[in-house]
Amino acid sequence: MWQFLDAGTLWWLGAGVPAITILYFLKLRRQDQVVSSTLLWRRSVYDLRVNAPVQMIKRNLLLLLQLIVIALVILALARPFTRLQRAQGRRAAVIIDVSASMGTRDEEDGKTRLAAAKREALRLIDELGVTGPGASDEDELCIIAAADRPVILCGLSSDKGVLRRAVESIGRPRQTRTDMAAALEMAVAVTYVARNLRQLEAGETIRSEGPPPEGEEELIGLTGRNVQLEANVIILSDGVFPEIPPKLADKLAGAPAEDDTGVGAGSRFIPFGLPESDNLAIVAIDLRTDVSGLTNRQLFVRLENMSKKPRKTAVEVSLNGEFLNRQEDIFVPPWGALANTTGEEVFAPGQIGVVFEIPDSAQGVVRVDLETEDKLAVDDSVQALITPPEPIRVLLVTLAGADSYYLNSALDVDARNIAYDVMPSDRYPATGRPKNREGKAYEIIIFDRFSPAEVPPGASLYVDAVPKLAGIHEDQKQSPLYSPVVVDWNRAHPLTRNLALLERIDPIQCRRLVLSGAWTPVVDAQAVLLDSAEELKDWNKVKDAPELPAPLVACLVAEERRL
Repeated sequence: MWQFLDAGTLWWLGAGVPAITILYFLKLRRQDQVVSSTLLWRRSVYDLRVNAPVQMIKRNLLLLLQLIVIALVILALARPFTRLQRAQGRRAAVIIDVSASMGTRDEEDGKTRLAAAKREALRLIDELGVTGPGASDEDELCIIAAADRPVILCGLSSDKGVLRRAVESIGRPRQTRTDMAAALEMAVAVTYVARNLRQLEAGETIRSEGPPPEGEEELIGLTGRNVQLEANVIILSDGVFPEIPPKLADKLAGAPAEDDTGVGAGSRFIPFGLPESDNLAIVAIDLRTDVSGLTNRQLFVRLENMSKKPRKTAVEVSLNGEFLNRQEDIFVPPWGALANTTGEEVFAPGQIGVVFEIPDSAQGVVRVDLETEDKLAVDDSVQALITPPEPIRVLLVTLAGADSYYLNSALDVDARNIAYDVMPSDRYPATGRPKNREGKAYEIIIFDRFSPAEVPPGASLYVDAVPKLAGIHEDQKQSPLYSPVVVDWNRAHPLTRNLALLERIDPIQCRRLVLSGAWTPVVDAQAVLLDSAEELKDWNKVKDAPELPAPLVACLVAEERRL
């Protein structure tokens, strides 16, 4: 249907066409002339008939041409246009898992899972635009490689050559895990952006992804085409990744029918590899100081059995290519479901830890080798670099005239790895970060019951003090609080992930901290509001006192500092 950007110009058709036509009906103004003969009488009669006010228009080529020209000029000035709805091709994002587990060789032809996934991706590319109902030459694919961080290898494209080169550019599996949630977020974002761009190009209205406004039955653009809110994602993986969050799964298009495997068939997971793996792996190593205080260090090696049958193996440790230690006949339990005390089945990982003694003087590359024959060799050997230990430089700033006995005792526990100095608060510089006697800046500054006017850059720890920064302050009207009880703590945070039994901490009082912005509570507690610590002896007052939330430990990680 034709439309006009300047429809008002069409009014000139109603004025221009009649004006030209009327010119052909105008009566000529004649002058009297004396002639010598009446032989021209017939011609005069004809002229009089032509100029009569009412008559039929004779065939006149000039009149026709003039009417056509004026009509075309007016139509051009009105700027006609029409909306053409292009065939909307289907778009999908192909996520190829390139993590370490995809290097397992359990395919029938001896190829890795990643090689099989690449073959499937190439098949999808070859069938692009020719499979399934509604297929068109405008079908597009996006190729994403998923590992610890997703990478877009090729944006949405219908060029099969470009897509094939993107898939073929994938080399060996990366020695990382799979963050499939991040890859899906990227895939959804790419398809949503492409959808909105197509709507803008077609002149459609882009609506929000929330529920339709009241009175609207569905989200429809100006052309009447339904707006698709879900993304088509095809996952090529062995499934070794955490469960996808429900909110993210809701953004994926529904599963396809059994006979529909094309690009726009909906989101789906195409698995690779055998359901059960016979893999025995080294999943973690850690070098720590011997807790007994002796000169040796300990190398912790954690093994994991992925099969449902027990395995026996040997582990060998070498340093700079020379044999160092070896343990034989290590029994690794199977991976499977066990019944707990309530009779409920729980998933039990087949893991075991092995400990090796490492000389304190050892430096260089330590290598751990697992003697096993399985289909994934990349996790049978691990290397780590041992560097000479350097003590952490710590400065303890104490309140002038106060004693920091407990903090001093805590720092003295590991004197070999912690070198600390003590400075009274009245000697602490007003600006900058202090340095030790060797001219090196302190890596950690601990403020005990003292808060400087300027928070220094770098890592700092405040004990019974509040830093002068935005986002944290003490509620003076509700401080201090008494008898705080730990109710929970962030077990995944680096400060507390190795701590346990925090609920047994029994402090007398704490500050009432109010957090906002980037501050994160690490240890949460409940405390009572009393007038003084003496009221703790009166159970009736404690029982009737209001309980308030009180974060005991809070953390801030900023660009220049860590608190």
